[in-house]
Amino acid sequence: MKGGIVILFFIIILIIGGILEQNYITYTMKTLEEQVTNFQTMVEEQNSSLNNENILIKFNKINTTWRQHEKNLCLFLNHQTLDEVNQEFSKIENAIKYENKEQVEESISLIMNFVSGYRDYAVISWESVF
Repeated sequence: MKGGIVILFFIIILIIGGILEQNYITYTMKTLEEQVTNFQTMVEEQNSSLNNENILIKFNKINTTWRQHEKNLCLFLNHQTLDEVNQEFSKIENAIKYENKEQVEESISLIMNFVSGYRDYAVISWESVF
C-alpha cells in the first residue's frame, strides 16, 4: 500500500511539473512574440535611421527579457536552438548599428518562426504524450 501511495505521489509531482513547464514556456514565448512584433512594427515604420534612441531602447528591452528567460529555458529546450536565437539577436544589433534594415527584418522573421514553433511544441497533446 505504501508503495502505491509513493508512486501516485511521484506521478502527481510529474504532472504538476509538466504543467508548470508548459505554462512557463508558453508565457515566455508569448511575451517574446509580443515584444518582437512591436519592434518589427517600429522598424517597418522607420523611414530614417535605424540607429536612433527609440529603436535601441526597444531592442535592448527585448534582448534583456530574452537573456533573463533564456537561462530558464535551457532547462527545457534544446541549447543549440536557443543559440540560434542569440545569434539572430546579435545580427539585429549589428544590423541596427550599420543601418541594414533588410537584415533586421530577416532576423525578426527567424525569431518569430522560432517563437511560434516552440510555443506549439510546449503544448501538451496526445501526440506528445504517446
